[in-house]
Amino acid sequence: MNARTSEASDFIVDDEIDDFLPIDENYQSDLPLETRINPDNSALNTSGSSLLKFCKSTGYRILNGRIDKDFSSSFTYSTNNGNSVVDYALLKTDS
Repeated sequence: MNARTSEASDFIVDDEIDDFLPIDENYQSDLPLETRINPDNSALNTSGSSLLKFCKSTGYRILNGRIDKDFSSSFTYSTNNGNSVVDYALLKTDS
C-alpha cells in the first residue's frame, strides 16, 4: 500500500460528547493529538484515506512526525523520481 496521508488527521476531530447528539453513553471520544509533521507534501491518495479510516475506526495512531521529530518526520522512501513517506509506525491508543 503506497499510502500518502499528507497532514490529514488520523483521529476524529471534535467528537466530544454533545448534549444535542444521540451518542451512546459509553462512547469514548478521541483525545486531540499533536499535529503530525509530514515532509511528504503529496496530496492524500486512496490508500492514505484507507489508512486514516483504519486509524480512526480502531484507535491506532500514526507515530511518524509525532515522536523524535528529527527522525520520525523523515522520508522513508527515495528514488530518482522523488521522496515519500510510505512506511508508517502505528500505535494503539488506550481505550
